[in-house]
Amino acid sequence: MPKAKHFKAAAFVHSQLFAGLTSFAQLETRIAALPDEKARGHAFEVFAEAYKSASMDGAAMQPGEPTAAAKISLGWTNGIMSV
Repeated sequence: MPKAKHFKAAAFVHSQLFAGLTSFAQLETRIAALPDEKARGHAFEVFAEAYKSASMDGAAMQPGEPTAAAKISLGWTNGIMSV
């Protein structure tokens, strides 16, 4: 399975930026708190990549499998946790 493509993905997953998100408003607040525009842009790109991947996997989700939001929070990409 492919790993996350964005070069900042591992850093944001390890910093727990996406951990425990329950709403898009929470994501906006966390990204807005990053130190500069470049960091905020990278964070949103990483989120978008993970969301797209998790959403595409959603059609084949099995009962008890993590939801798309949980996968993003944990750093899942294409069915496996990878950074």
